[in-house]
Amino acid sequence: MLNLPDYEESSIIYSGHRTLVYQGLEQSNKSSVIIKVLRNPNPTFNELVRFRNQYSA
Repeated sequence: MLNLPDYEESSIIYSGHRTLVYQGLEQSNKSSVIIKVLRNPNPTFNELVRFRNQYSA
């Protein structure tokens, strides 16, 4: 379960070894959003770099 202010999680659309991807709703404007998060609550530096690089791609 996510704990992100202003966002409501509706369903998991992908569950991988390192990441989870949720479909959700931004509450302020009712926009549909996709939220990708790391599974590890305490990621290593390399995991953070890899995650950031995926975002910029």
